[in-house]
Order: sequence, then C-alpha cells, then structure tokens
Amino acid sequence: MTKTLLGHMRLVAMHASVTHYVMAAIGELIQEGLFNVRQSVGIVGYGNIGKRLYQMLSALNIPVYAHDPFLTDPFLVEMDKILACDLITIHVPYSTEGAHPTRELINISHAKDLKDKILINTSRGGVVSEALVMESHDLIYIADVWLNEPTPSPAVIQKAFIATPHIAGYSIEGKLNGTSMIAMECARVFKCIKETSSLENHSIEWPHGLENIVRDMHAFGFPLALFKSELDLRSISDTLKNISVNELADRFKDLRVNHSPRHDFNAYSYQEIVDLDESINLTFFNSLKNL
Repeated sequence: MTKTLLGHMRLVAMHASVTHYVMAAIGELIQEGLFNVRQSVGIVGYGNIGKRLYQMLSALNIPVYAHDPFLTDPFLVEMDKILACDLITIHVPYSTEGAHPTRELINISHAKDLKDKILINTSRGGVVSEALVMESHDLIYIADVWLNEPTPSPAVIQKAFIATPHIAGYSIEGKLNGTSMIAMECARVFKCIKETSSLENHSIEWPHGLENIVRDMHAFGFPLALFKSELDLRSISDTLKNISVNELADRFKDLRVNHSPRHDFNAYSYQEIVDLDESINLTFFNSLKNL
C-alpha cells in the first residue's frame, strides 16, 4: 500500500470532521457579527470535503459557489466568482506541478480581491501565501494548517482571527474511519477477510440541548450550537496564541496529540427537534446523516 493511497484514505475518512470545522468557524464569525447567512461562500476544491460543505450550506439557503479546475460539473464557477464571495474556504491538496499546481494558490496577487474578505484554510499551509496574510490589514484569516509545522510562524498565528494546531480532522469518527479504512484495505490486499458491506452507523442522542440549536436557528438562521458544542474553536485558538515562542514547537504537537475527543455533526440524531418547534425545517437536519 503506497503512502499516497494512505494519505488519500485519511482525507476521505476526515471529510465530515473538516466540514464540521469550517461550519464551526462560520458560526464563530456569525457570533462576532462578521458574517451572516445572506452573504456568499466560495469553495475552492469540490472533492469529498468541498462537496459536503456545498450541500450543507445550500441546505441552509446560504449562497454558495464552488470551483474545481479538474471537474466539469455545470454548476461549478470560475475562480473570479469565488474571489468575489464574502467568505472563501480552501479544500485542495498541496501540489507544485501539473496543470493546476496549488502551491500559493492564494497569494499576494489576490490582495485587492481579498479586501474585507474572510479566508479559511484547512488544506495545507503552503496553499495560502503567508506573506499575503501578513501584508493584508483587512483580511480575516482562519487557519488550521501552517508552513513549517510543528514550528509555524508565531506572527502568522497571532495575525489569524482563529488559529488552531492542525486538528480539523481529529474527531472521534475521523480517527475511527481512517483506522478502519486502512485496516480493511490491508485485509483486502492480503486477502485476510471476505468483502462485506459497511456496518450500520447508529446515531447518538444529542447531549447539548436541542433548544440551543432551535434558539440559534431563529436568531441567526444558522445552528451555531450544533458545531460549537463539540468544537470550540475560539478556546483552542486562544490556547495556541498564548504559547510562548520558545515552547511553540513542543506545545503545538502536544495540543494536536491531546486534542479533546469530539464527535462530528453527523454522529447525532436531531429528530426530536421538531417537537420543540414545529416551524423548524427538518430538511437540513435530516440531510446531516448522509453528509
């Protein structure tokens, strides 16, 4: 089994975890009054993560557009349309060769396009130019990935609105799915087991109070509590930003390894939410299990 295949399997396994991270980040922005559901979101990369994020935002009636130069889906748009969006989120692999290399895909040449915009990077540190981040005075930058990990630039971390230590994919389900996929692939290659269908996933009862989700849907048109209850990005960011320069390398790794266990949004059942408020549209909540 190749290193490339293993990396691809991990990315597939983490798609819900990273989607959860981006939605939690959007929730933080909404809570701070920096974004609202009438503003637009542009997604760069329409793979496992980009596709699910597109579906989720669409279900919430948030204007969303996607760009992927490797695909020909008729609804995909050009990069210029993405750069015109209020919030841009990046979901591409890192590459330096080929027809569409992604090294510094977002760079200093986009400074004017990104004026008063929001940029979220959960892909790889080198996909966004950190020089752009440092030179932009009106860009809201949220990042989970950095150049030179585990010794990222302290200045870039401080400049970011939210900075986290590469934990977007570190949910319970993300880890379990990744381990399971690798184990099953090894077993298939070595013919240790027969091919079987996937085990049924059983939903967990939501433990944080469905009334909090109802409250947020009425106040913001966005279920902040659904994502923040399991992933408090502001708290994680504050911890990372408070680490001294001398301790950054060791603490960065420590924060990542010891990231608090959390579930993804699609691990839970929300069926009883309609009992609290019949006006809540269940379409969004029913779609979560399949994302």
